[in-house]
Amino acid sequence: MLFLASVPETFEFAEVGARARHLGRLRLDAAILAQDRELLSLGLSLRVAGVPVVVARKGLAIADDRPLVRWAHAAVAHGVIAPSERTRYEIARLGWLPLERIRTIANGVDVEELRRRSEGWQVLRDDLGLQPGQPVILSIGRLSRHKGTVHLVRAFARVVADHPDAQLLLVGVGFRFRTLTEVVAEENLGRSVHFLGERWDAPKLLRLADVFVLPSLYEGMSTALLEAMALSVPVVATAVSGTPEVIEDGKTGYLVAPADPVSLAHAISAVLDDPRRAARMARGALRTVTRRHSFQRMVDAVEEILLHGW
Repeated sequence: MLFLASVPETFEFAEVGARARHLGRLRLDAAILAQDRELLSLGLSLRVAGVPVVVARKGLAIADDRPLVRWAHAAVAHGVIAPSERTRYEIARLGWLPLERIRTIANGVDVEELRRRSEGWQVLRDDLGLQPGQPVILSIGRLSRHKGTVHLVRAFARVVADHPDAQLLLVGVGFRFRTLTEVVAEENLGRSVHFLGERWDAPKLLRLADVFVLPSLYEGMSTALLEAMALSVPVVATAVSGTPEVIEDGKTGYLVAPADPVSLAHAISAVLDDPRRAARMARGALRTVTRRHSFQRMVDAVEEILLHGW
């Protein structure tokens, strides 16, 4: 397998031949490209070198619909891997390439590895200054508009009214950080909302949480959500894109409408108010991940495409 440490920033037609000769010497069986930039800068050279090109998309929240990108998907890529059926049909509607050249392979996680990485999570409560018994609400994701974090903060202001000791942990960075801090100040949540930035101990943080919240306005299929389910953390998420393909509302988690702080707050409070039911849903979520979203199942599906094609 080849990992590209550096990808050219732009597509230069004059460089296609030289790049193709270099890539040909690597004797690649196939190439999986994850970003439009990679497809544009390397896709044609890979095809000239006789290397099958597969595009693996996380989603379409920031899809680039320029004519050159459309052409690259249609003419250069052998096919596209989508993380959910909803995303698969969204790509087809864009007209980049026909539905039969788009394959759904759901994201997967390694449950045992997550459990191993979550060991020792108890010390985080003291490290983060959390008091015993304080309910912890966790969200992981970029601080961008489509992640819907501002609606979570608004919802949390309602949750605190009934659970005054509750704490909200936000993991991630992004250009909406300043807006979010302003909303926190506006809602007088300065002592209850914690911006943790980028972290490398997500499994430990998940084990610490009483509820994991995914408030996205769009989501192909969230790995953070799958990790929370794999660690038996009760989950609340918005019913967008591929998320309803993962969560069965009321059975393996709660689904709410996007951009609706009132419904989001109600679902979070429902988890905190009824921990026994939340625990039952979490156990069901673990079964879902184990059966349908294992890392090995995802790897096997990708390998099948690379070895046998579409």
